[in-house]
Parts: sequence; structure tokens; C-alpha cells
Amino acid sequence: MITRNTLSLAIRSFTRRKASSVAPLLSVAMATGTTFIVLSVATGVHKAGVSGMLSTLPITRLVATARQVDILFLRLGTSSSLSEETVRSISRLKGVVSVWPEQVLTMPASLIGDLLGTTFSTDCAVYGVSHEFFPLRERPSEFVPRPAGEPVPAVLSSQLIDLYNSGFAGSQHLPGLSPKALIGRHFTLLLGTSSFLPAERYDRTTSVRCEIVGLSDVVSLTGVTVPDSYALDWHRLYHGPSSPPAFASVHLEVASSDIVAQVRRDIESLGLHVQSPRELAEKIALVSRYISVAAGAIIALFLALAGIGTATTLGLEVALQAERIGVYRSLGASRHDILRLYVLRAFLLGLAGASAGLAAGLFLVAAARQALSTLQLGLPASWLTLNPWHALLALVLGVIASVGAGLVPALRASRLDPADALRSTSA
Repeated sequence: MITRNTLSLAIRSFTRRKASSVAPLLSVAMATGTTFIVLSVATGVHKAGVSGMLSTLPITRLVATARQVDILFLRLGTSSSLSEETVRSISRLKGVVSVWPEQVLTMPASLIGDLLGTTFSTDCAVYGVSHEFFPLRERPSEFVPRPAGEPVPAVLSSQLIDLYNSGFAGSQHLPGLSPKALIGRHFTLLLGTSSFLPAERYDRTTSVRCEIVGLSDVVSLTGVTVPDSYALDWHRLYHGPSSPPAFASVHLEVASSDIVAQVRRDIESLGLHVQSPRELAEKIALVSRYISVAAGAIIALFLALAGIGTATTLGLEVALQAERIGVYRSLGASRHDILRLYVLRAFLLGLAGASAGLAAGLFLVAAARQALSTLQLGLPASWLTLNPWHALLALVLGVIASVGAGLVPALRASRLDPADALRSTSA
């Protein structure tokens, strides 16, 4: 009889002992909810910040710059510009199939315009590149020289939007901007003057009307990028018609990923620093691995606490119910029946607590995603994932933690001698 009704006995024990079930239920619920939230954050950060970046950055594209060291705001090393001869030397290297130099104007410049909802001015650098400089996926079609009198096409860094949304917009209580909000806007570029180097250093100040035609990850955050023909004309306007251009960097394409390492060594032998657009993503990937380890540690800690709560509760019940266990054994229940009874009790505690914790975790993640989407906090909602497999994993882990912790008191109960249990209780 006891064998056939083990499940019903476990259910009655669960429903009748509500007061003693509160602590293990809460601990399992907290562990399950925390597990789901941590999995959502860790997976979202990995997908949005690492996998997405790695999938879009070409491994065969390198960037060569002058060798230098950055210490806080100070830049130490050789000259920050490269010569035409350096560009030619890079283009002659074995395995280099394409070279796109990035000109930099060595005269001061400043920008004035209504770009982000309010008029402002700032000093800036000016760069010149060819249309092929941009990866095909983000190449602006209008980034070509225009007839005289029309605005000069310009490209800004796409990180500008991120900085605006995460910093300026929030502090000034302004709405966030999408990348499309900047396209088509105009600003004025003042060449030959800035707040640090006034116009007296040069005999003229040139005002240039510009139009934003695109945003890109490969251009500098601190400058305005225009077609190289404009940059060369402006450079020679201030430095003379025969003055050779200066280059901030050289972007190059390697024939295949197999020879990237050799090309890097060849460029470094020229006294240059080499970096890959993928290096930033790889550094973020390393951080993501640390986050995954931390996430695993947090999950393990909360599951262990949940197990301790379940084990403590069931251990106390076994001690207080020794007489009842002795009665069950005297009525024909086997050791396996008693074991199953308390394992089922732990399972029901785990299932109820894990279900409640999962419901809370789902609600919190959904609310956080909605907040990120509507409040323009500067973080994408994709940094939190709502994955049904995460929900199932969190539920299963919560139940396993409860059942695993319940095995010790269940084994203790199954090993009680019925005569000793009844005798000790009577005494």
C-alpha cells in the first residue's frame, strides 16, 4: 500500500507542511531566477558584443600606423604621420593585394553645426580616404567628389551615436538618436583655426560646407572623413602645391588569412605598428569569457545555497518524523519506499520553487528589455536574451539542486531501523 501511494504521500506532506517549505522554496526560487537572468545577460553580451562583431570584421584587413605608445591622454613615440614612401613600401609587400591610405590634415580645424539636436562647436581632425577605403557592407554611395558649390560629402564615426545616446542625451534629458538621424545633416568645417591653434598661424581660414552621407566603424571618432581629393587640395592650399600628403594610417587587404601573420611581421619590420579590426573584438571576447566564468560561479553559488536550504529542511523533517518513518516501515514500506518518499518531497519543493523563480526571472528580463528599448539608455535590448532553452535549463538546474540536496536526508531516513525509531520516540 505504501509502495503504491508513495507519490500521494509526498504530495500530502508537501501541502501540509507549508510553513517548513517556505525557506527551501524561496532559496530554490532565488537560485532559478538568478540562473535565468545570468544566462540571459551572459549570452546577450556574448552575441551582441562578440559574435556580432567577429562576424562583421574581416580577418584579412590590417591597419598600419606609426609606432607609438598611449599613456592616458599623452601619445609618445615616433611621428604620428606616415609618408608616401611608407605607403609604397607596404603596397610592395608579398601578400598585400590592396592598400587604402588615410590622409590626415596637419593644420588645425574645427566643426560647427547642429548635428545632435543642438548647435555646438568642437575642434576636430580631418581625414581623406578613397571610396574603396570602406568595407563593402558600409560603403556610402554618395562619398564621391561633387561639383563646385555643393556640400562636401563627409563620414563620421558610428561610435558618435553610441556616445551621444549613452552620455549627452541622458544627462540633458534628450531623446536618443538612430544612425539614420545624422544622414543628410549639414555642418561647417573651419580649416586653419581651432581653440588651441588660432588662425594667426596661417594666412587664411577656409570655411567648408559639409553634408553627412554615412557613418562607419573604420573611421576615427575624433575627426571628419572626406574624399581624399578634397583633403589633398586643402593640404596643398595651406602647405604649397608640391607638398606631399601625410597619412595617419594605411588600411590594407591581405590575400588570405594564412599569410596574415607573415604580413604583420613584414610591416612591423618597417618600424610600424599593426593592428586588426578584429583585435578589439578578440579583446572583448576575452572579457566575455571572464564574464562566463563569473556567471558560472554565481549560478553555482546560488544553486548551492538552494541545496543547503532543501537539505536542512528535509534533514529536520527526518529527525522529527522518525516515529512516522518507523510506522511506515512496520506497515510494510521498504527502504526504497522511504527513499522515494523523501526524494519526491525534494522534487516537489524544487519544482514549485524553480517554477516561481523562473516566472520572476522571465518578468524581470522582459521588463529590462522593454526599458532598454524605450528609455534610450545607450545599451541595446539584445544584450538581454529571452531564450526558451535558458528557461528550461534554469528550471532543470533548480530541480536538480533540490533533489541532489534531498538525497542525503532521504538516505538517512531510509536507513532508520523501524524498531529503534519507534523505541526512541516512545522513550
